[in-house]
Amino acid sequence: MPRYTLRQLEYLVTAAEAGSVAGAAARLNVSQPSISTAIAKLEDSLGVQLFMRHHAAGISLTPAGTRLMDEARNLLRHSEEFERLAQRAGGEIAGTLKLASFTTLGPAILPGIISGFAELYPDVTLDISEATQDDLIEGLRQSQFEQAIIYAVDLPDDIEAVPLAEIAPYVLLPQGHQLAKHDAIELSVLVEHDLILLD
Repeated sequence: MPRYTLRQLEYLVTAAEAGSVAGAAARLNVSQPSISTAIAKLEDSLGVQLFMRHHAAGISLTPAGTRLMDEARNLLRHSEEFERLAQRAGGEIAGTLKLASFTTLGPAILPGIISGFAELYPDVTLDISEATQDDLIEGLRQSQFEQAIIYAVDLPDDIEAVPLAEIAPYVLLPQGHQLAKHDAIELSVLVEHDLILLD
């Protein structure tokens, strides 16, 4: 681990640019003893004298201090860039989102989601899959999908659901069917009738 801090490097660079500890203290709004102590500790930890102290005439870099100054500036620049990247990473939404959908919901719902999501989050790529209810639940558990559009029917306790819409079930019947005249039908009435399955 480094035996110096970024704060010590900041004091070093500012003092060198100002030509005095007093000048650095004024620029950084820090007390002169704090800067002097930090620079002295930096010199001790590195085992090298960085400044020549001139009585009543400020300070100047030693040859060793001059050689290290560019690296100190580079380290400070890198630390600032690292902080900017971290702030962007925390504030921006980017990457790949693994989204899955129940097979019958996909064709009706996914096109609108894809279009709207792309406008809101252009830096996110949607990786889309379709599967059965059981496969979606298992995929969520195994982290194959990050989110799934699924019916909230018999969901296990370890799956967290956020309602997106309430969809009432309905029956499609051919014209002239004996049940087609009804406004509503109990499921028990349909037991004796043939059903076209998805497969």
